[in-house]
Amino acid sequence: GGGGGGGNGTAGSDSLEDLENDPAFHELQEAMERFAVIKDNVDENDVRHMTALELQARVGDCDSAKPAETGVNENTPLYGAWCLFKGNSKREAVANYVAMELKLSEEVLRLKVVENESNKGNSEISNIADRQGDD
Repeated sequence: GGGGGGGNGTAGSDSLEDLENDPAFHELQEAMERFAVIKDNVDENDVRHMTALELQARVGDCDSAKPAETGVNENTPLYGAWCLFKGNSKREAVANYVAMELKLSEEVLRLKVVENESNKGNSEISNIADRQGDD
Protein backbone atom coordinates (compact mmCIF):
# COMPACT_ATOMS: atom_id res chain seq x y z
CA GLY A 1 0.00 0.00 0.00
CA GLY A 2 1.12 3.59 -0.61
CA GLY A 3 2.96 5.36 2.20
CA GLY A 4 1.22 7.99 4.31
CA GLY A 5 1.43 11.64 3.29
CA GLY A 6 4.48 13.41 4.70
CA GLY A 7 3.79 15.65 7.69
CA ASN A 8 4.42 19.36 7.26
CA GLY A 9 5.45 20.05 10.81
CA THR A 10 2.09 21.34 12.08
CA ALA A 11 0.89 18.31 13.97
CA GLY A 12 -2.83 17.90 14.31
CA SER A 13 -3.52 20.97 12.20
CA ASP A 14 -6.69 20.13 10.34
CA SER A 15 -7.21 23.59 8.92
CA LEU A 16 -9.01 24.51 5.72
CA GLU A 17 -5.70 25.23 4.00
CA ASP A 18 -4.98 21.50 4.20
CA LEU A 19 -8.54 20.70 3.15
CA GLU A 20 -8.36 22.84 0.01
CA ASN A 21 -6.56 20.01 -1.82
CA ASP A 22 -8.61 17.34 -0.10
CA PRO A 23 -11.40 15.55 -2.00
CA ALA A 24 -13.52 15.81 1.16
CA PHE A 25 -13.44 19.59 0.87
CA HIS A 26 -14.77 19.43 -2.68
CA GLU A 27 -17.49 17.04 -1.53
CA LEU A 28 -18.46 19.60 1.09
CA GLN A 29 -18.53 22.42 -1.47
CA GLU A 30 -20.75 20.40 -3.81
CA ALA A 31 -23.09 19.33 -1.02
CA MET A 32 -23.34 22.95 0.18
CA GLU A 33 -24.34 24.06 -3.32
CA ARG A 34 -26.98 21.31 -3.54
CA PHE A 35 -28.27 22.15 -0.07
CA ALA A 36 -28.62 25.83 -0.98
CA VAL A 37 -31.15 24.79 -3.62
CA ILE A 38 -33.42 22.85 -1.23
CA LYS A 39 -32.81 24.89 1.93
CA ASP A 40 -36.13 26.79 1.71
CA ASN A 41 -38.05 23.51 1.75
CA VAL A 42 -36.20 22.12 4.77
CA ASP A 43 -37.26 22.22 8.42
CA GLU A 44 -35.43 24.95 10.38
CA ASN A 45 -33.99 22.38 12.82
CA ASP A 46 -32.45 20.50 9.90
CA VAL A 47 -31.08 23.74 8.46
CA ARG A 48 -29.47 24.48 11.84
CA HIS A 49 -28.07 20.94 11.97
CA MET A 50 -26.55 21.35 8.51
CA THR A 51 -25.09 24.76 9.33
CA ALA A 52 -23.55 23.33 12.51
CA LEU A 53 -21.98 20.46 10.53
CA GLU A 54 -20.65 22.94 8.00
CA LEU A 55 -19.05 24.97 10.81
CA GLN A 56 -17.53 21.82 12.30
CA ALA A 57 -16.17 20.87 8.88
CA ARG A 58 -14.74 24.30 8.09
CA VAL A 59 -13.77 25.69 11.51
CA GLY A 60 -13.51 22.73 13.88
CA ASP A 61 -14.76 22.61 17.46
CA CYS A 62 -17.15 25.35 18.61
CA ASP A 63 -14.92 26.58 21.43
CA SER A 64 -11.79 26.76 19.27
CA ALA A 65 -13.23 29.62 17.22
CA LYS A 66 -13.83 33.18 18.26
CA PRO A 67 -17.46 34.26 17.70
CA ALA A 68 -16.15 37.24 15.73
CA GLU A 69 -14.47 34.92 13.20
CA THR A 70 -17.55 32.83 12.55
CA GLY A 71 -20.32 35.30 13.27
CA VAL A 72 -21.92 32.73 15.57
CA ASN A 73 -22.95 34.10 18.96
CA GLU A 74 -22.45 31.70 21.88
CA ASN A 75 -26.02 32.31 23.10
CA THR A 76 -27.72 31.07 19.92
CA PRO A 77 -29.30 27.69 19.19
CA LEU A 78 -26.85 27.35 16.28
CA TYR A 79 -23.88 27.53 18.65
CA GLY A 80 -25.48 24.84 20.80
CA ALA A 81 -26.04 22.64 17.76
CA TRP A 82 -22.46 23.18 16.63
CA CYS A 83 -21.12 22.13 20.04
CA LEU A 84 -22.95 18.80 19.68
CA PHE A 85 -20.35 17.84 17.05
CA LYS A 86 -17.40 18.81 19.24
CA GLY A 87 -14.59 16.31 18.87
CA ASN A 88 -15.60 15.24 15.35
CA SER A 89 -12.79 15.59 12.86
CA LYS A 90 -13.40 17.87 9.91
CA ARG A 91 -13.54 14.81 7.65
CA GLU A 92 -16.22 13.21 9.85
CA ALA A 93 -18.20 16.44 9.74
CA VAL A 94 -17.92 16.55 5.94
CA ALA A 95 -19.08 12.93 5.67
CA ASN A 96 -22.03 13.64 7.99
CA TYR A 97 -22.91 16.81 6.08
CA VAL A 98 -22.90 15.00 2.72
CA ALA A 99 -24.99 12.11 4.09
CA MET A 100 -27.51 14.47 5.69
CA GLU A 101 -27.76 16.55 2.51
CA LEU A 102 -28.60 13.41 0.51
CA LYS A 103 -31.26 12.38 3.01
CA LEU A 104 -32.85 15.86 3.02
CA SER A 105 -32.76 16.05 -0.79
CA GLU A 106 -34.62 12.76 -1.00
CA GLU A 107 -37.24 13.99 1.49
CA VAL A 108 -37.73 17.25 -0.41
CA LEU A 109 -38.05 15.37 -3.70
CA ARG A 110 -40.63 13.02 -2.18
CA LEU A 111 -42.64 15.98 -0.88
CA LYS A 112 -42.50 17.67 -4.27
CA VAL A 113 -43.89 14.54 -5.94
CA VAL A 114 -46.71 14.36 -3.39
CA GLU A 115 -47.46 18.08 -3.85
CA ASN A 116 -47.53 17.66 -7.63
CA GLU A 117 -49.97 14.76 -7.33
CA SER A 118 -52.33 16.73 -5.07
CA ASN A 119 -51.96 19.88 -7.20
CA LYS A 120 -53.17 17.99 -10.25
CA GLY A 121 -56.38 17.19 -8.41
CA ASN A 122 -56.73 20.76 -7.15
CA SER A 123 -56.26 22.34 -10.57
CA GLU A 124 -59.03 20.16 -12.03
CA ILE A 125 -61.37 21.25 -9.24
CA SER A 126 -60.53 24.93 -9.75
CA ASN A 127 -61.13 24.59 -13.51
CA ILE A 128 -64.65 23.33 -12.83
CA ALA A 129 -65.21 26.19 -10.39
CA ASP A 130 -63.99 28.69 -13.00
CA ARG A 131 -66.37 27.36 -15.60
CA GLN A 132 -69.30 27.64 -13.20
CA GLY A 133 -68.44 31.26 -12.53
CA ASP A 134 -68.61 32.29 -16.20
CA ASP A 135 -72.42 32.66 -16.44
